[in-house]
Amino acid sequence: MPIDLNKGPGLSGASDPWRDDLYAPPEDDQIIRNEGFEGFDAPRGKRFGGAFLDGIFGLVAGLVGLFIFGGVLGFDSEENLAFGFYILLLPFSILQMFLIATRGQSLGKMVVGTRIVMVDGRDVGFLHGVVLRSWIVGALGFIPILGPIISFIDPLFIFGEDHRCMHDHIAGTRVVEAA
Repeated sequence: MPIDLNKGPGLSGASDPWRDDLYAPPEDDQIIRNEGFEGFDAPRGKRFGGAFLDGIFGLVAGLVGLFIFGGVLGFDSEENLAFGFYILLLPFSILQMFLIATRGQSLGKMVVGTRIVMVDGRDVGFLHGVVLRSWIVGALGFIPILGPIISFIDPLFIFGEDHRCMHDHIAGTRVVEAA
């Protein structure tokens, strides 16, 4: 039987029954599909690393404030200790919110090379990147009895099919590899 060189994947153009679109991107589980944006989801390890580093950076900011301002004010009361801890943690938090709203990246995400985008690939902005993604989930964590359960379940969503945490679903975001 002779071989027809005009048949096969991608060889016969639009009439090819094997492929709808000759120029379609390859199918790959890491490629974001069904949302209009084609980019690569960040691996779970990078997502964890970015969140871990953000926590470490925040802790360092708080401890530096604690030692600088706690030492100046004296370590004689819990109020002075708390003030010393939060005096540098507050500007650090504002910096993180600014970076997320403008770049889609916190300091930890910059280090590991990830960023937050809307599911369609647009920039997140303040509403989706900070308010919906952080503040709403954080506020839900304060609900008696239910709050700790929500806080526990939120990161477990990353093991779902689309690798998005609960806060990503609430905000309509995803974390991707930074370009």
